[in-house]
This record gives sequence, C-alpha cells and structure tokens, in this order.
Amino acid sequence: MNRDQLISPPLNFSSNTSLMLSFQHAYAQNATKIDSLIVKISSDCGTTWTRLLAAGPNGKPNVFVTHVPMSTSFFPQSDYDWCGSAYGTSCYQLDISSWAGQRNIKILFESYNRRGNNLFLDNISISGPTGVPDEGNNREEIRVYPNPTTGLVNLFILNPSSSIDLFVINLQGQAVYTDHFSAKAGNLEKQLNFSGFPKGVYFFRVVSDQTTIVKKVILD
Repeated sequence: MNRDQLISPPLNFSSNTSLMLSFQHAYAQNATKIDSLIVKISSDCGTTWTRLLAAGPNGKPNVFVTHVPMSTSFFPQSDYDWCGSAYGTSCYQLDISSWAGQRNIKILFESYNRRGNNLFLDNISISGPTGVPDEGNNREEIRVYPNPTTGLVNLFILNPSSSIDLFVINLQGQAVYTDHFSAKAGNLEKQLNFSGFPKGVYFFRVVSDQTTIVKKVILD
C-alpha cells in the first residue's frame, strides 16, 4: 500500500470572500481491491492539515468510480471515463470559504493505493468572488430565496451579462444538481424544486463569465 501526494504551492486568498475547490477525477475499481482519495487544506503552509474529503468506492457500485470495474490497468480514453459522465459519481466540489481572506494556503491531494487501479486528476480549480465590488452598470445581483426553504427555491439574477451555470453542492462536496441558463435580455428568474432532496445545508454556486458567487441555502 502506497500514498502519493500532490501539494500546491502557497496560495493567496486574501482578497476572496468565498471559495470553491473543484476538480475532475477518473477511476475504475479492480475487483475487490479499493483505492481512495484524500483532500486536505493547510493554513500554515503545510505544518498542519485539515481534511476536506475522504472518498473511495467502499465496495459500493457507482460510488467514487467513474468507469465499470476492470481487471486490467485503467486509463481514461474519453470524456465518458471521467466524473460527471454517464457512469458513476458526479465531480466533487468543495466549499473552502473558511479559508477565504487568508494567505499561505496549501491544498493537498493524496491517493491511497491498495493495489486496486490507477486514479487520475485533472482541471483542478479554485474560484470565488473577491471583496472588491464591481461598480459597473451591468453588475450582477444574485438572490436565492426563501432561505431556509422546504423545497421551492427562487433564483433571481439582475441583468445577467452572459450565460449562467448553476451547481448545487452538498456538504460532502458533491454536485447534486446542475443547470445552464442561456444569456438573454432582462432579468433571469427561475423557480427550482428541491423538495425531494435530503434536508440539510446546500451551496448554490452561480457561475458567469464575469464572476462566481456561492450562496448557502438551508433545506428544512
């Protein structure tokens, strides 16, 4: 059993007000052998670490894996072999807003290899709005209400200047709902129904060409 680590250089989030860590992974389980991925964050340049995610298949179908089981070495051959495709799990997105406004932050990805199969990472991204407001005439105003809600959620965006991507993320960092809204003149108003979702805290990540804004919503 081996552990391999990928550690970022020191990152500066001093101007950010909220942050979201996202990445893609590809993995196929080999028979009953299980591998896992651990993601950690450090606010003291790597002296101590806080665990953000510990993910693995644990013998359960379609959990963590992105491809059917294989008895040979796995290598992703197309987009369908990665998270968020037709088979397996969605891609992970982790809210790291607790570290916004700080410097010397490091992110660690650790693979725990138990001789199962290859694990691949790609498109690692950290995004979030800064504390400097945009004073332009086309500044986007985003509201998500009511909050808390029993299921129905209204999304309002004032004069969106581009198309909008919506990601609804649970506390495990998984995108449980995604949507895309094409650019159009005027305000964007949508009502979404999450009454069938488990109660708890969700993060609505609204992404446009100009900004990324994260809203916390409580489902009662």
